[in-house]
Amino acid sequence: MKPLSDTTLSQQQTEQQRVADEQARLDSCRKALESLKEVNPKQADKLGNEFTALLSAATQYNSVRSKVAEPTKQGIDSMYQFKSIKLCADIEKALIDSLVKRGENVQL
Repeated sequence: MKPLSDTTLSQQQTEQQRVADEQARLDSCRKALESLKEVNPKQADKLGNEFTALLSAATQYNSVRSKVAEPTKQGIDSMYQFKSIKLCADIEKALIDSLVKRGENVQL
């Protein structure tokens, strides 16, 4: 068996780190969504549906990702990264807004 080149090994490590970082972000997002369900179930349902749809689309893309040309892969990866960061920021904002309103005793 041929040993892996340093470049190939580095690419694999970079890919593993990318996947680990994305998983950590999604786990944090999922926890925020669970918290939002407790303080604003209506908003949590809406954002939860968006989260589920995004994960479903990303999973489908991931099943063909290895067959996609590198420039396309970079573009689509960036798109999903942006969408997940944006959606998680929306979830965090909804959670913060809901907690502030609750703390101010304002009816949601």
